[in-house]
Amino acid sequence: PTFMENQRPGTGHWRLSSVSLDDATGHGLRSVAIEGYASKTSLYPGESVDFHVSTSPAADFTIEVFRTGYYGGTGGRLMTRLGSFAGEAQPTPPSGEGRVRECAWPVSATLEVPGDWPSGVYLAKLTRADNGFQSYIIFVLKSREPAAILFQVSDLTWQSYNKWPGKDSLYDDGGERDRFNQYLYTGPDTRVSFDRPYAMYAQLQRVAEFIGSGSFLLTEFPLAYWLEKEGYHIAYCSNLDTLLDPSVLDRAKLFLSVAHDEYWAEGAFKNVAAARDRGMSMAFLSGNALLYEVPLQPSSVTGRPARVFGRGPRLREAGRGLMGATTYGSGNGDWIVRRADHWIFEGTGLRNGDAFPNLVGWEYHGPPYADIEGLEVIASASLFGYWGGRERQLQFGSVVFPGPRDSWVFNAGTIWWSQALAAPPGHVRAASHESRTIGVDDRVRRITRNFIQRALRGPEQTAAPRPATELDSEEFALVPAGSFIMGSPLDEPGRLPDESQVAVTLARPFHLGRTEVPWSLWNKVRDWARVNGYSDISPGRNGFNGPDGEDHPVVKVSWWDAVRWCNARSEMEGREPVYYSRADFDSGAVIRTGMPPIFANWHARGYRLPTEAEWEYACRAGTQTAFSTGPAAGPVDACLPDENLGAAGWHCANSEGNTHPARGRASNAFGLYDMHGNADEWCWDWFGPYDAARVLLDPTGPATGTQRILRGGNWMSVPAEARSAHRHALAPSTRFYSIGFRLAVTH
Repeated sequence: PTFMENQRPGTGHWRLSSVSLDDATGHGLRSVAIEGYASKTSLYPGESVDFHVSTSPAADFTIEVFRTGYYGGTGGRLMTRLGSFAGEAQPTPPSGEGRVRECAWPVSATLEVPGDWPSGVYLAKLTRADNGFQSYIIFVLKSREPAAILFQVSDLTWQSYNKWPGKDSLYDDGGERDRFNQYLYTGPDTRVSFDRPYAMYAQLQRVAEFIGSGSFLLTEFPLAYWLEKEGYHIAYCSNLDTLLDPSVLDRAKLFLSVAHDEYWAEGAFKNVAAARDRGMSMAFLSGNALLYEVPLQPSSVTGRPARVFGRGPRLREAGRGLMGATTYGSGNGDWIVRRADHWIFEGTGLRNGDAFPNLVGWEYHGPPYADIEGLEVIASASLFGYWGGRERQLQFGSVVFPGPRDSWVFNAGTIWWSQALAAPPGHVRAASHESRTIGVDDRVRRITRNFIQRALRGPEQTAAPRPATELDSEEFALVPAGSFIMGSPLDEPGRLPDESQVAVTLARPFHLGRTEVPWSLWNKVRDWARVNGYSDISPGRNGFNGPDGEDHPVVKVSWWDAVRWCNARSEMEGREPVYYSRADFDSGAVIRTGMPPIFANWHARGYRLPTEAEWEYACRAGTQTAFSTGPAAGPVDACLPDENLGAAGWHCANSEGNTHPARGRASNAFGLYDMHGNADEWCWDWFGPYDAARVLLDPTGPATGTQRILRGGNWMSVPAEARSAHRHALAPSTRFYSIGFRLAVTH
């Protein structure tokens, strides 16, 4: 999971500290001293990638491979070191057909990517041994597992603007250009190749420390850094993958087009549109997206497929149908709010006419808009044009609209959107011509967060959501989205046959009570419930001996007691209840009494029971051992002390025959207490076998059954019954001295 990956130690060492630019051969854009390229734009864990490196003059060099991310604000993690290697100067290839430059440099090093490396954007940092000059090679690591978000890097556009060795982008046909870029070749007769290094990106600022990274560090990394800081589970892919490996689109709920996403592989548009039609939400946090479709060709030197391309037909009309607005080139101006009452602005405090100065640029989207039912223009403005004077002659627009099968589409309409989300270490605010982007703005973050949360939660509830107060962080922990292996391995002591292992992905974060519901809170809500239509909630019991302290967990409550109590607390606090007797979630169907047919509104932000998958994921907190504190330290089927279990929970060997006050044992990595023992905890799911034949995405258990799941050990449990994977089930009407529950809330 991305969140757990970002808990690992990071480092600022990923940044380049010494770069040499060669003016003689590279027009000041090339690092002749050390430069290189990768044999693949993207790959999966368990595969290999070759690095082709040139050092001039010849010198030994090393390679350090970093994954970019948040990592506590450092921006990267060192994954491995390679070398030292003997480097040699490699030839600059002649200009071929269509002015293409294709290197045929020998392999300098091969990286065998371990199978457990997470998806991400990786930088291979090249360093000369003699003088310390450095540059990057960039590549993407994909994921075979489900994720909440698919982040498509815009590497076809990086390559289109790559001028290596000096004047050889798609926009160069040998003509001279002045400093305002007033000469741009946009015809079909130039080609570019991935078999060459990335020169310093010259379309915007010339940041030497970004050399070799395309435009990722300048325009896309702020978004990736912010998303990973927020805890979203992310998979990354190349522009080429939406054509060559479209399965990446089947493993996420939300697709991101990022920054300058102008060039798409021929055929990729159809695959992305098909994913939209299947219900995948989309966010175009980009400008000038989907302008050209490019046919991919093999290298004429090495024969590698999909290494060369030229400019193909325009996608402007087709792109409008996917994005809701039309793609345009250069223009800059303000992003002005027009629909402040729209849900995407919730919590921002924005009013109609409020402006984000210079958030639009350097290229943008605008009218005419697609004829799509429900499309709303949430922001618009007149822009300055770069090429034709300073008049406000261009029209910008940002739109939101519902997609097929309860999906959503947001088109921010500007390359600069990511610039307002974060400023990672070493970040340089992007600028073009006379336009400089705004800095980080919390309101832009909130807009982005609002859309992502709406996109990830799936179908809309019928009833409008009620306003909800913020959760108390002392009572609730925010559990990040992520993936894990549910169940236990065959050799785990105490394992039961119903614990078959299965891969599970939870696509978005959720809140979970740090402790089991205490007697004091149970009683407070029950007192309110009894005079507000909840007539048959059990009195419960405060601890086995009863009465014990008010901070003991409430026990002797049935599954139905817990469900009704959750709804009662939701209504008492003005939250939208979760549990209904009808699938339309009508307010008249809120369950307050009895045991009717029950439907859970997973999008409501009221109190609820965790699903079984949520419970085990939270209990494990990134571990795969029997307990979150480690493996079983002794016999598990007898009432004997266990050092690892005893550190985290109360069981038969240390409880002295009773429940205990909350927080009496250590919390796990998510800040949760007593997951391994105090009271058994009801979960939502009916009991049934796991579907081990596929990866489960946000599972909620079987549709029907006779028993509901209980998780976690209790004060009478032997160690085997307190394991992370242990499952127990009883009729939902059962009340017993060892049974309580813990609250969850949808994020």
